[in-house]
Amino acid sequence: MAEQKKSENKLLSSGSGIFKKKQTSKTENKTAKSSSSVNNAKAETELQKTKEIQTVASASTAVKDRQAEKKLSAATASTKTAKPKKEKKLGINWFFWITLILIIIPCFYFVKLLHDASLESNVPVVGERLKHNIQNQITDEMVTTISTTVDNMENVELSETNLIVDTLRITLDVTDEMTADQMKRMVVDTYNKVVETAPVETYFSQHDDFKQYDLEINIYNNLDSENLIIVSLFRNSNMDNYTVQVLTSPVNKKVADELKIRMQEEIEERERERQEAEAEQNASETEETESEESGE
Repeated sequence: MAEQKKSENKLLSSGSGIFKKKQTSKTENKTAKSSSSVNNAKAETELQKTKEIQTVASASTAVKDRQAEKKLSAATASTKTAKPKKEKKLGINWFFWITLILIIIPCFYFVKLLHDASLESNVPVVGERLKHNIQNQITDEMVTTISTTVDNMENVELSETNLIVDTLRITLDVTDEMTADQMKRMVVDTYNKVVETAPVETYFSQHDDFKQYDLEINIYNNLDSENLIIVSLFRNSNMDNYTVQVLTSPVNKKVADELKIRMQEEIEERERERQEAEAEQNASETEETESEESGE
């Protein structure tokens, strides 16, 4: 019995060992399975991460490709629009040159006007104040005839006849011995000879809105003499008759004498101021000369 019990115990112990081994193997199998499942999960996680990274990489690559495509399309667009820019630049150049020409033309015109004015600076300005108010024209032939007639008059040393600013103007230089009364008569005779060629009613009288010409005759004897006499005859188209005046004889002698006195006083005052300024300048120059000599 004892032996049977021992044998049973052995069997039990051996069976328990086998059972323990089986349990250990099961535990190991479970552990292996769990580790393999963990490893599989890790592998799946890594694979998922790898897939995500690849997805992100492919997405970034796609974004980069899109950006590259956009840059390429922008470069292509800029390349395509390069020609229109050149055309625009060409248009700007044309606009610049047209503007420059439009500026140069009036500038050139004004420069030419200034140049012509500078060349004619010593020439009197001749106007036509009665351009549309003259019905009967005095021709150049009539002016020549009048000039020849007055030049051949007695006691005439020099004569000048011209038609300027719609005024027939005659100037006579007569002999020095002629008196004021003789010159008055002579200026009237000259007037009569002029109207023989150019009648007063036709050329020197106003008709309706036509004013016609003015007539002026001046006679003088000697401009360098103290006894200078100047007689003037004047008539315009609004006057009924001419007027004769001795310009060297004052109309109001009292007023003329007062003006002469004032003018003489002004001349003396200017002369006195000039002499004082000259004396001061001489004195300053003398002082400078003395100071230079003393310094030496």
